[in-house]
Amino acid sequence: FVPGPSQLLGIAHIVMGKSERETYLQDLQENRDLFCRELALKHKGNNYYIIFDLNALPGCTTQEMPIEEKLLRLAEVGVVFIPVHRFFTESDRTEETLSLVRASIVNTTPEKLKEAAGRVREVLC
Repeated sequence: FVPGPSQLLGIAHIVMGKSERETYLQDLQENRDLFCRELALKHKGNNYYIIFDLNALPGCTTQEMPIEEKLLRLAEVGVVFIPVHRFFTESDRTEETLSLVRASIVNTTPEKLKEAAGRVREVLC
């Protein structure tokens, strides 16, 4: 089983020429590095998304706020993350996995990623 978006992405990589594919992957890596740098994150994931702990952002003061409230406040300012707790098997779910989120960094611009990171800092730090 491969989700539809992953199938389309795989097909796109086959259709793209080598130089286009290399440019695309370089852009993804630059997006990843920029987003991680802006939020002082250690990269966890791949070039398409980053998994990080909303409670562990350097300088943030909202550690005691419930994760649901954080996600709602971020959504109100236009930043939407996917909670990843349920991606873990039941035996791997812990209290720490409750505050993990996934940020998609594909199909956007560095400017938008920088703006999103700034909004995260405004809301949570």
